[in-house]
Amino acid sequence: MLRLDHLIIHIDSDEEILNKLKKKISPLGYPFDPESGKQTTEFKSSNIWIGNQSLELVRLLEPSGSGWERRWVERYNQGHRGACALVIATRELVRLRKELEKKRLQIYDEKKVSPKDIIGIFTDLLGIKKSVPWKKIYLAPIPGTEMEIGFIEYESDAEANLQPFRKPNAEENGITGIHRVKIYLPQWEEGIEYLGTIFPQLTESKAQYRIRLRDTELFFFRSEPGEFSVKLETHSEKKEFVGGKFEIENVVVKTTG
Repeated sequence: MLRLDHLIIHIDSDEEILNKLKKKISPLGYPFDPESGKQTTEFKSSNIWIGNQSLELVRLLEPSGSGWERRWVERYNQGHRGACALVIATRELVRLRKELEKKRLQIYDEKKVSPKDIIGIFTDLLGIKKSVPWKKIYLAPIPGTEMEIGFIEYESDAEANLQPFRKPNAEENGITGIHRVKIYLPQWEEGIEYLGTIFPQLTESKAQYRIRLRDTELFFFRSEPGEFSVKLETHSEKKEFVGGKFEIENVVVKTTG
C-alpha cells in the first residue's frame, strides 16, 4: 500500500530562518538539527523527522543549484517558496510508472547525483555505492500550484539502514507521524481531475476529496483563486504537545491527540 514519505519545502537561503525555526518547534516536541540532510556545494536540505516521515527544507546556496532538480532550481530562482513536492513511497514503482505512462502523464526521473558530490550524513550511509538506495519519479505540478506529486521506492534494506540517520526525531516525544494532510487547491475542477488520473482511489466526500494511504489520509479542499496551502496534522501520544502549531511558508503543521 502507498505510504506518505516526505514533503519537500523551498525556503529562503538564510541560516537565521532555520535557527529561529529550531527555537520555535523544539518546545513543541519537534527536535530539529538544521545541519541534518543531504547537501552539495550548491544546495542544502534540512530534515524535520516525524517517525519515518519528514519535512525536507531545501535552500539553494548558489543560484545554479547543482545537484537539485533543474526545474526546481528555475522555480526557486524565480521566487518560489513553500511546498514543492509531496513524495509517496511505493513497493511497485515500475508497475506504477507504466500505468502513469499509459495515462500520458508527464514523468520526470530524479536527477542523478554522485555520492562523492554529496556532503554530510549521506556520505556515511552510501559509502562507496555508485547510486542512492532508492528510485524516484515526479509528475507535473497539480494545476494551480507548484507542488508536484512524487513516488519513491527504496531498495529492500534501505529503510532499515536509514533509520539511524532519521534523527533527531519527534517520535522521541511521542509524536509518531503525519496522519492527515489537507491540501487546498485554487484550481478546483482541474486539480481534482488531474489527481483522479493519478490516484484511481480518489473518492468524494461532501465538499472534499480523499485518498487513503497507509497510516495517512490526504484530503483536498477548494480554496480561493491563487491561495494554495498545505496543512499537516500529526498525532501525539503526550497531551503536553497536543495543540502545538507552526508554519513554514505555505505549510502549517498542527499536533493533534
